[in-house]
Amino acid sequence: MASVRVHKSRRSKIIGLIEGPKNPSSLLWRQRSLAVAQALFFVVLNLGLMVVGYERALAPGRLLALLGICGMLAVFLGEVARRNDVAEGGRSVWGVGVAVLLPLLLLRLADALGLPRQLVPTPLLAACFGMIYGPRVALAGVGISAVSMGVCVDLKLGLGENVHFEMALVSFVAGALAIAGTEQIKTRGQLIRLGLLTGLGLAFAELVGQVYSGRLMFSEVASNLGSQGWKVSQGPFLAFLNGVLFGYVLFELLPLLEKWFGVVPDVRLLSIGDLNQAFFRRFRIEAPGTFHHSQMVGVLAEAAAQSVGANMLLAKVGAYYHDIGKLYRPEYFTENNLGGPNRHDNLTPQMSTLIIIAHTKDGLEIARELNLPEAVSAFIPEHHGTSCVEYFYHRAKQAGGDVSREQFRYPGPKPQSPESGIVMIADSVEAISRSLRDPTPNRLQNIVHEVVIDKLMDGQLEESDLTLSDLKKMEQSLYRVLLGIFHSRIKYPEKERTGLAAKLLETTAPEDKP
Repeated sequence: MASVRVHKSRRSKIIGLIEGPKNPSSLLWRQRSLAVAQALFFVVLNLGLMVVGYERALAPGRLLALLGICGMLAVFLGEVARRNDVAEGGRSVWGVGVAVLLPLLLLRLADALGLPRQLVPTPLLAACFGMIYGPRVALAGVGISAVSMGVCVDLKLGLGENVHFEMALVSFVAGALAIAGTEQIKTRGQLIRLGLLTGLGLAFAELVGQVYSGRLMFSEVASNLGSQGWKVSQGPFLAFLNGVLFGYVLFELLPLLEKWFGVVPDVRLLSIGDLNQAFFRRFRIEAPGTFHHSQMVGVLAEAAAQSVGANMLLAKVGAYYHDIGKLYRPEYFTENNLGGPNRHDNLTPQMSTLIIIAHTKDGLEIARELNLPEAVSAFIPEHHGTSCVEYFYHRAKQAGGDVSREQFRYPGPKPQSPESGIVMIADSVEAISRSLRDPTPNRLQNIVHEVVIDKLMDGQLEESDLTLSDLKKMEQSLYRVLLGIFHSRIKYPEKERTGLAAKLLETTAPEDKP
């Protein structure tokens, strides 16, 4: 199941903790020292979990295996720290280290309690690992964890060099299936089916491991089917049960992953992005213009996100919710006016600006009521960034007096992710193109380019991680979508009407005629 993590710069409390030291080199040294200390801690802990309870002298081959596993773990954690920025390096080493060692710890716990080792929830742990840290990091971590568990079983049972292969194989297959499968999951039904397939894969891996290790001889089973049947099938059956339970339990854990780690899987995004739910029905009735605008922004944002390799689903769902704050005072926004009087005619530009800007704050309140993920609610303030409400700023300048542009700016923050920056551009493009009386292809192309340049020169995209190359691709994508929205039609010949239809047309006011 593909997932989204809340962008690092949105977690202001965490970042604020590291802004204190004035000397950047001193801060970097402390962060790297912390990462090294944490890596060494997990290496020692991994070694201890593998050899605890082993009373005999270690053979040279086993000793080299233990040292090799510890070395791989140290290199892996060092690479994790290197690939993360200074602010999150220590946190990442800690989290990844726990994720790698947790299956081994649960294996030792199951052994102490006398529980079958096939019930260690390796698929569940691997899937959570993948959603939090990404599939590549998770797969490497699962590989190290699987080998550690295999060596641990080998040392504990003392049944020969091949015993660890069985445990390592089953653990790695479980983790790999869970990580690869969850990347493609979009619905709960698919997650349950993945659990069944994972269970079958684990059962097969368990049988292969037993045959390879010599613990399963089919000739003996055939001659003693009654007495050997359960002994043979117990391991594969428990492995299958582990896989089946994985799908059910993971779905129930998704809210906790979202709350604790800021992980928003696609299943959750699809659920809150369903336009048939009660909230969107209310949105469609109370603020119809804004609802339609949000849909169109979603179409534009999805296409633009696809062109630059960003998360299309997150961009679309974020667009659906970006203007929900207008539900509080929909009549003050022109798209919901429906030909009625303009509420801003009797207000000062400053008061009108306060009402317009307030829709971001109101939107965040609605988002909290709806319990939206942080990754989605962040679109509400970020889609305007710190941009200026140009219309009322120019009205205030025309009215005279000392007017500062800063008085008419949104409070921000600026877009903190590519998807948020995409929605900012798509929002402006849709609003301006909708106001055109004659949306020709040349005008539409100019609008898209002017919006991108305006946001770029105003500094609104400087924290979004969008490159100039991305912006160029987005321009082309947005232009193509606009051409589809404002496509031309042939002019149909007017019908010749007779009888009652002709009489009705004669009595109809000219401006109401088709």
